[in-house]
Amino acid sequence: MNTFETYRQVRREAGGTALLLVLLIVFWLLAGFGLYALFPKVALCHIPLWAIFGSLGVWLFAVLGVRVLLCGFKDMELKEARDD
Repeated sequence: MNTFETYRQVRREAGGTALLLVLLIVFWLLAGFGLYALFPKVALCHIPLWAIFGSLGVWLFAVLGVRVLLCGFKDMELKEARDD
């Protein structure tokens, strides 16, 4: 893998990670504040629905997002790339 290909892959991975961060923030806002605004009294085992989705739901969404990101990541050498 030459320097340009390595740079493109690093940029792709960084962009995907940044996109996942934005999606996590949006999901957290919708799951926590959005559910509280719509269903403030709904609970599961005496725990409000917004608290469950705002904490455990975000964690599960993050794990799923990382699994999706790993499909596009490549294992690269950490040494300096060579131009072939």
